[in-house]
Amino acid sequence: NNEELSDDEWSDLLRRSITWYCQDELDINPYSWLTDIHKHNESSNIKNVREYFLEVLNQEGIEKEKRSTFVAGFKDILKGAGYNG
Repeated sequence: NNEELSDDEWSDLLRRSITWYCQDELDINPYSWLTDIHKHNESSNIKNVREYFLEVLNQEGIEKEKRSTFVAGFKDILKGAGYNG
């Protein structure tokens, strides 16, 4: 259950989810964005994914009150990729 997870556990699961999405669906290692200064002609969706990934990565723990905002951000990324589920 979402409510039973600690802030750190929830944050870790979200980091894993966005990482898997980047690797499986976009064929991008998102951790390369940590050292890659040049943003090579990114599409707007890739730019949004990169910014979201870095925002999630910078969170030590995501409090329960902020979780819906982060879930909404992930859903926006998926909509930008054409997923309507």
